[in-house]
Amino acid sequence: LAANANIDDPESVRAFIAKKSCANSQKMNLVKAYNYYTLVNNIVWERPRYKWEQNKPKIPSEETLNKIIASCGWKYSVVFTLLKETGAMPKELSGVSLRDIDFERETITIRGRKGHSSRTIKLKPNVVAMLKTYIASARCQNR
Repeated sequence: LAANANIDDPESVRAFIAKKSCANSQKMNLVKAYNYYTLVNNIVWERPRYKWEQNKPKIPSEETLNKIIASCGWKYSVVFTLLKETGAMPKELSGVSLRDIDFERETITIRGRKGHSSRTIKLKPNVVAMLKTYIASARCQNR
């Protein structure tokens, strides 16, 4: 800010931030930083407001996901397949325990986190078979 505007003049800073070609999230950070400066130096100014715009996530194609799953080890192929099939966030999947998986009905219950709702999802037979094999091998390793 100091290199591009007179930081002792709030209008100069406001104009610089408004004209700067960057995302609104960066403008918000500049306003926040300048606000701390004004508080320390007893400068009165009215903070401009910028709305943060969330970018849409880039979702990889199913072909790309299958390549990733095929190239990783057994443990991670199970995890990545579950993430792909359920649409769960990694943190949600990490909270799944054995009692959340119903092999008879071929469902998995995922407890929602970060504003997501809890849900029960029907699994494909190949995913259920993969899970059974994974759980059986994990039990053998723990003995």
